Amino acid sequence: VVVVDAAQVEEVLAGAQGLLSTVGPGSLVMLCSTIAPEDAARLAARIEQTGALALDAPISGGPARAEAGTMSVMLAGRRDALKHAEPVLAAISGKRFVVGERHGDAMRAKLVNNLMAGINLMAGAEAIALAERLGLDPRAMFGLIAASSGQRWMLEDRMARALLDDYEPRAAAHVLTKDLTLANEAARAAGVELPLGALARDLLRATCDGGWRLEDDAAALKHYRRRFGN
Repeated sequence: VVVVDAAQVEEVLAGAQGLLSTVGPGSLVMLCSTIAPEDAARLAARIEQTGALALDAPISGGPARAEAGTMSVMLAGRRDALKHAEPVLAAISGKRFVVGERHGDAMRAKLVNNLMAGINLMAGAEAIALAERLGLDPRAMFGLIAASSGQRWMLEDRMARALLDDYEPRAAAHVLTKDLTLANEAARAAGVELPLGALARDLLRATCDGGWRLEDDAAALKHYRRRFGN
């Protein structure tokens, strides 16, 4: 099941023509959307009530890696479910990270990773926009940072495209915004707050609200350019 959010997963599973009416012993359902850990655990339990196997299995990598069959997959679930899923996982993934047997833990792992990605993205957009504001050549500054201590993967991947005005959505801004929202909610449920995580979420929300919701999340640079008056 690869859709956008928990409501859509629920519809696929329990809607008028939902999977829960057709699966049973011998079936396996992989929940590959990034949703709240609690939703993943709840929906996996409903799947298992039918006698089917369930895997908490969020994916990462974007359309190009999906087409190439080299996605990264985080996995949580019973060992027999992992074994049952092996042919599918071999076909779609280049990297697999088994984080445990508790449903929801793979989602937790994905959210922690995407939290870091979102913070790095916003830091990169801020730095490039500041370079422009200071009168520096942003492409030259990008080359300097990418080869120096400021280098981060999100900067190198996203800002390289942004500087070419390429905002074709490989990863839409609203999707990472959703992921960072979920990460902050998970932290709050655990009794902590994320100062940087909350800021990155709010900046990404502002990017979406600025009219770039469906563009690549590299559009964070557009938000900063508008904010700085570049």
